[in-house]
Order: sequence, then structure tokens, then C-alpha cells
Amino acid sequence: MNKKKMNEKSISKKNMIRGCLFFIIIAGSIMIWQRYTSHKIQQNKIQQNLKNNLIRFHVRANSDSRFDQACKLKVRDAVIGKVSQMMDGADTKEEAFYILKIQKNRIKNTAQEILKKEGVKQKVTVHFVQEKFPEKSYGQYTFPEGIYDALRIDLGEAKGHNWWCVMFPDLCVTKDDKVRINNTARKKMEKLLGRKAVEKITKEKYLGWLFEA
Repeated sequence: MNKKKMNEKSISKKNMIRGCLFFIIIAGSIMIWQRYTSHKIQQNKIQQNLKNNLIRFHVRANSDSRFDQACKLKVRDAVIGKVSQMMDGADTKEEAFYILKIQKNRIKNTAQEILKKEGVKQKVTVHFVQEKFPEKSYGQYTFPEGIYDALRIDLGEAKGHNWWCVMFPDLCVTKDDKVRINNTARKKMEKLLGRKAVEKITKEKYLGWLFEA
């Protein structure tokens, strides 16, 4: 075999390898895009499901001073302590909202009592709002970023760092950043969202969708 034919065969082989690699890259890209698109559609459905069935809790501190932030956490603990008892009687988001609206003044008074004990004269306002929450993890559960219905408490100028949680079902963090996730809350979530949705927000986030069957 002369040198010219050997070169042609080598070039042909290289072109074949390049073609195969190109095909593999294109096929892989299409597969990843399809999985990503499917994941986004699922995520949007889950987020809408969460929005329709959950109530978030949002506390805004007067400022970022250590004292104001400490007061925010004390208000948080006191309000959660009261509200958790109220939520035991709610099986749906509508029932939970009804209870919260009836108890709005009691919630406000609870916050005011804490501030009074701390010698603080700050205005306390309680709002029922729809607002954007960032992606947040509570123990084994990760809730996606999105617009949620929420109970929000503003302390004073409400210009300090925020604190968020899921008020209904009760997944709020209180002491030492430990999550009080009991069987009742889990069962309520499965009843409201469906077992598959609860499994989805329990799984590892980020690129977990890429390896789903």
C-alpha cells in the first residue's frame, strides 16, 4: 500500500471518529435538554401545588442590629409556639387561613408582649400577603423559589434581615435551627400535596434531575 493511500485511509478514519463524536455530543445534548425541560415542567407543577396548599411565615426585623435581630427571633419563637397549637385543628390551607385571620390580633399581641418584655417600643404589623420566597431547605425538605401566600410580621421599620418558614403544614424552625417535623406534619403534606410531590421536595436538588430514571 503506497503512502498516499495510507494517508487517505488515516484521514477517512479520523473523519469517521469526528463524526461519531459529533453525533454523541448532539445526542447527549438533546437528552440533557429533554430531561432539563421535563424537570422544569415538573418543578413548575410542584411549585404551583405548593403555592396552592402551603402558608409561609415571614418575619422582618426592625434593623440588622444584634439587638433587633435577637428580638426578631424571640418574636418568631413566641408566635410559632402560639400558631402551632392553632394549626393542629386545620386540615386544609383554607381552614388554616381562616384560623389565622380570626387570631390575627392574638398573633399581634404575642409579638407586642415580647417586645415589651425587651423594653422595645416598636410598631408591630401583621399582614396576609402573596410574596416571593427564595429556595429554602427545612431539614430534609427543599421548597423551590416562588410566589407563596404568607403571614408576615413587620417589626418597627422592617428593614432588617428576614426569617422564613412554612407555617402550614407546620415545618417551622425554632430552637437551635432544629426542625420540628413530626408525623402529623408529614401526613398533612402528603394529603395536601400527594406522596410523589413530597418525595420530590425531599430528594437531593441541583443535578438530581439529570440522573432520574
